[in-house]
Amino acid sequence: MQSVDISLFEYIAEDLSKKGYDVYSNVVGKQAPLSHTKELRCSIYEFYAICNHIDGVISVRSGILDLAVNTKAPFLVFNFPFPGKSKKYNEEWMARYALKAWGRENLMESLVYDREDAIRDYEKFKLKFLSCEVP
Repeated sequence: MQSVDISLFEYIAEDLSKKGYDVYSNVVGKQAPLSHTKELRCSIYEFYAICNHIDGVISVRSGILDLAVNTKAPFLVFNFPFPGKSKKYNEEWMARYALKAWGRENLMESLVYDREDAIRDYEKFKLKFLSCEVP
């Protein structure tokens, strides 16, 4: 991810941590977890199983979500524009490949052009899916 994307996810992780959530970063290889998160190293099958027992997933669009979107967890998925491509190109890509095609009620997905858009979508996600109080 680009550094601006990382700072967005660190902001979200810090916010959720302050509200009492345990926040994890899915890491592979030599990657390190983001600030305010714990490391999660698992197979895609383990990730699928985990998603049936957690309060939510906030992620960039990736292939692992095609599998996991069918779990019980609510999802907030950020699609970032392709660098150098037009707004029209990015919107057409989103229309073709968005996870909304799965018809899931537990999903919020957006094409994010700037940090403010992403934070606004995150706040909507919290209101809709997260109690922001740890049981």
